[in-house]
Amino acid sequence: MVISVFDFVIILFTGLAMTRLFLFSGNIYFGELTRTNRIPFMMSQILLPFFIGTLIILLIKIPKVLPLEILVDSSMLLLLLPATIRASVVHDMMFEEGTKRIRIFWILLFITGVLLFLFRTVFGIGIKF
Repeated sequence: MVISVFDFVIILFTGLAMTRLFLFSGNIYFGELTRTNRIPFMMSQILLPFFIGTLIILLIKIPKVLPLEILVDSSMLLLLLPATIRASVVHDMMFEEGTKRIRIFWILLFITGVLLFLFRTVFGIGIKF
């Protein structure tokens, strides 16, 4: 029990320490991260993907969802919630000037799809020596 409590405290403090790193990733989209766009950024880039991804994974495993999986997924909230809450009190961050343009790199998306297909096909058949 002591080890579990110690681990949860470590996860909480790691989430608090990583807040600035999460916010610094906002330089991809914004020239500055202010009070008005900080919390929506954290919600859309950190919490929402976590909830949607966890929900999709649980729906895929729905006949055999283990309590351990639910516990591990819920423990991730101990990392993400403190970072999101602390983001509201962090100072404004200024990044380089200029407009940001978000692009999709189609060639990388294609390569990823091909590699995923090959990975699933090869390991679906099995590797025999």
